[in-house]
Amino acid sequence: MGTKQFNNYEDLLTFTRASGGHALRPVSYGDELVTNGDTFSSGWTTTGWTFSSEQASVTGNGTNQNLYGTPVSNAVTGKLYQLSYEVISSSLSGGAFRAGAFSGASFFGGSYLTLNTTVGTHVLNFVGSPSGAGSVLDFWLTSGATSGTLVIDNISVKEVTFDESDGTLILFEHPNNVPRVDWDSAGNRLGLLVEEQRTNLVTYSNSFENASWLFYGSGSGTVTENQFTSPDGTNNASEIVFNAGDSRFGATQFTGLSSGASYTGSIWIYSTVSQNLELLLVESGSDFEREVVAVSTGWTRFDISKTLTGASLYFEVATEGDGTLAYTSRSASSGNLYIYGAQLEAGSFPTSYIKSNSGSTTTRSADVASIPVADFGYNQSAGTVFVEAQANSDSTNFPRFVDFRQDTSNGWEVIGDTGSDVRMFASNNGVDVNSDVIADVLDGSTMFKIAYAKAENDAAASGDGATVVTDTSNGQSTGIVTLNIGSSRGEGQFANGHIKSIKYYPRRLTNAQLQDLTS
Repeated sequence: MGTKQFNNYEDLLTFTRASGGHALRPVSYGDELVTNGDTFSSGWTTTGWTFSSEQASVTGNGTNQNLYGTPVSNAVTGKLYQLSYEVISSSLSGGAFRAGAFSGASFFGGSYLTLNTTVGTHVLNFVGSPSGAGSVLDFWLTSGATSGTLVIDNISVKEVTFDESDGTLILFEHPNNVPRVDWDSAGNRLGLLVEEQRTNLVTYSNSFENASWLFYGSGSGTVTENQFTSPDGTNNASEIVFNAGDSRFGATQFTGLSSGASYTGSIWIYSTVSQNLELLLVESGSDFEREVVAVSTGWTRFDISKTLTGASLYFEVATEGDGTLAYTSRSASSGNLYIYGAQLEAGSFPTSYIKSNSGSTTTRSADVASIPVADFGYNQSAGTVFVEAQANSDSTNFPRFVDFRQDTSNGWEVIGDTGSDVRMFASNNGVDVNSDVIADVLDGSTMFKIAYAKAENDAAASGDGATVVTDTSNGQSTGIVTLNIGSSRGEGQFANGHIKSIKYYPRRLTNAQLQDLTS
């Protein structure tokens, strides 16, 4: 049987995620597609907008007011684009600021985007669908805005491409149904990111001047937004200054949580000088979890987890103290300290960033990836799969990495199990026929290599070059139709990690070959 190779995984993969999702990734941008989005000198038609000092402004008066007519040249259906714009000032009362396509045609995925009106630069990523008059942008202030003025500048639309040699490594927000290939901060490709659904309980994850964020204790401090380039590549990181005294900075109390459940807080921190800070998850003055973190130049995401004894919690950042919640003196070292992207989620480990700056909790949907086995010449009688992956250990989740599936009762897979075990696993007609430990490698950071081979009553596997584990009770499933990647059976059980590589061989490789593959 010949070898079948695919160089573009997106052409092969069936993928859904019914929400946006962040990943660290090299990003490149194409040419500017908007005409005069920085000077407004020509190409624009307005109803209610005015131009002054190369900026566009509108005052709410209870009617829809449109700014439209700039052609977005060379836009192509199905490609990924980024809209960016700068809010110079805003004093609007009511209404919404939106972007869409002129005359009701399609551009922004067949719909419109609701835009942020806080001061600063904002970006939105979308899959384009231009058609007819849809190549013409339309910005409008809805009739609900009855007073106040909005001033904007630097409207831009550019094509986005990933993982090229000239790309800049940034925390990029992928639109709905766009798979995420994640990289680490050193520029190493980690692989396809597959995560379960999670919710960020922080309602203003990067608006630290909002009233939902406070300084606690007898001390005080200041926080100022839009002072530094954040992990997403824009000037939206906040500078924080801790004054002397018992001063901690955190979100207002989270209530209605589940006693006995684990919660994880996370935040990015950057310091111009090396220093120790603390992350705190606080239930009360005597019931808290503390994590001392060493911060320095270079953005680092820190996290802390706690199992609750009650139903409420505070998530805080503070300078290092003496092991209690009350200090006579605490202040940060000299230099500048910046924060970005706070998150609190139910779970014993952090997942990727979920942006939530609208005053409500925000949910990221699960990543669901699969390939029909008919697309790569699957052999129903024997085969071998190799997977290189990384995931968090969670004995309640039983993460799947690769799962060959006929239905919920029949299939074979590589699965995470109790503790940090990875196992080969098969089931026939609803009966689990083998579950043998391959390796003990799930720690949230280690990339492991597993090769699992099977024929009827002849299964074997090796992990990271270790001695082959064999099993002769696996039976046979001959109706396999789908390879699920990073989850299983349509039931969930997500890897919550990265799938770097999958190789399939339509034969049962020898035990020596299994060891060679994974060494």
